[in-house]
Amino acid sequence: MKIKKWEIYLITLVAGYATGIGTLGLFPQMWLKYGMSGLILHLVFLAMFTYLAIMETKKIGESDYFFAEFYEKVVRKPGIILLIFSVIVLFLSYYTANVGLSVLAPYLGTETLGRLISKIVVLAIIVVILARAREKTFTIMAIGSMAFIFLTLLLAVSSYQISRIAEITSLGK
Repeated sequence: MKIKKWEIYLITLVAGYATGIGTLGLFPQMWLKYGMSGLILHLVFLAMFTYLAIMETKKIGESDYFFAEFYEKVVRKPGIILLIFSVIVLFLSYYTANVGLSVLAPYLGTETLGRLISKIVVLAIIVVILARAREKTFTIMAIGSMAFIFLTLLLAVSSYQISRIAEITSLGK
């Protein structure tokens, strides 16, 4: 039974980080390529992953282990292996570069060195969350996902309003 719970824990963790890291890169792609139906589909999956993260927060919140310690207890292998694997996967991730660049590009530029520094900054934040956040890991994911859902809806409404105003003003010419 512990292994099954651990698998659910990992699935939820991956889902939380997929929504947190991948969302910034995936959101415009879904919206621009598939229109409003793509945006709605993306928000539905984001809402499901957020719900999973919230539920997992309740379960894991009762544990007194850090993420790596919990992994070590259940799997009986050094938890640092999981952290190293996560860092390698995230470092190679397209979305990690996009998230870092979207925040740091005005300061670092978009050249190779700027991309490298932004990836390292994002990875450092993720490793801190994975290694030392205890039960707050899923809370961080859930809050981030809920904020993103709110901001996405706000952006969708705003862009619709802007396009309507532009249409009305173009009719007046």
